[in-house]
Amino acid sequence: MGTPLRRSAENEKAQAIRFRVDQRKAGVRAYPSRHRGRLARANRAWNRAVFVTGLLVVMGLGTAGGVLLHHHPRAEEGEDRTIMVYEGDTLWSIASQYAGPDVDVREWIYQLRQLNHLTREGTLYPGMILHLPASQ
Repeated sequence: MGTPLRRSAENEKAQAIRFRVDQRKAGVRAYPSRHRGRLARANRAWNRAVFVTGLLVVMGLGTAGGVLLHHHPRAEEGEDRTIMVYEGDTLWSIASQYAGPDVDVREWIYQLRQLNHLTREGTLYPGMILHLPASQ
């Protein structure tokens, strides 16, 4: 019984090939209009240009955002000194960046904990706002 199905599939293939050959002989093209191909190419080129431009913009914003994430601007004298904690920040890294040159970093961290009500076990998390003690 498997043979009739195989013959049927082979017959369908042969009919499809004959149909294509007959269409070619009659002058029917697979792509009836040359203009459709030109428009499709122009459209693909436009889509590619828009995609590449968008990709470059996103990459540029991502790079700028990455640079800004780890930048803690220093407050001027007399300003309220607060910073936002970013991923990877530690009390020690913040203290070594903001404590004055003649300040003991351990003492400054103690003051930072007191000012922000941080416990010894308390951890920093990204987005947390810290008030900084005055540098001496």
